Amino acid sequence: MENFSNKLKSLSALAIEESQKINRWLDQFTSNDRNTAKTMLRHLKFVSRDTFSSWIQDKLESLPKDRMYALYAVRKINENESLWNDEKQVISRIGETLGSEDLVYSVISNIVRNSKDKFLDHPTLDDLKKNQIHHYVLIDDSIGSGNRITKFIKAMLSHRTFLSWWSMGIIKFHIVSFYRYLDAGRRI
Repeated sequence: MENFSNKLKSLSALAIEESQKINRWLDQFTSNDRNTAKTMLRHLKFVSRDTFSSWIQDKLESLPKDRMYALYAVRKINENESLWNDEKQVISRIGETLGSEDLVYSVISNIVRNSKDKFLDHPTLDDLKKNQIHHYVLIDDSIGSGNRITKFIKAMLSHRTFLSWWSMGIIKFHIVSFYRYLDAGRRI
């Protein structure tokens, strides 16, 4: 497996000093706090789209090859919201850009395009039943508190068909995230 940590980028002190945008942001701090903010900026690690995409691909390729997987980009779900509509389809996302969620959708689309025999892209409940899918991969770029992914799973379970599969014990969730806080695992 490839080591992705050496592909992470950092800001140099020179890059911070020369960036007008960063300096405008730093202007909100007192001089003492500005030095702390600069130190924090130098310690940030940045992940390119290609590195993220390769990492997700690597994780998905490591899944057992003898089954199919349903891939879902984790998105913000409101309390008591369902992932499914009355026609058993995934409820469409809003039309505006959603930040990193858009990147995850794009990565999933590319992966499925190249591996249709192993992965399905946000399949409907009818497609899940027809293909006898029991493994669900929930993909997110990062997991903070675990609230978003927990609400997403609850939204999946809100439909009686999906809930019945869960009750029968035939569903297995796989969560793939480039980064997560350790405490999030307990919440999820």
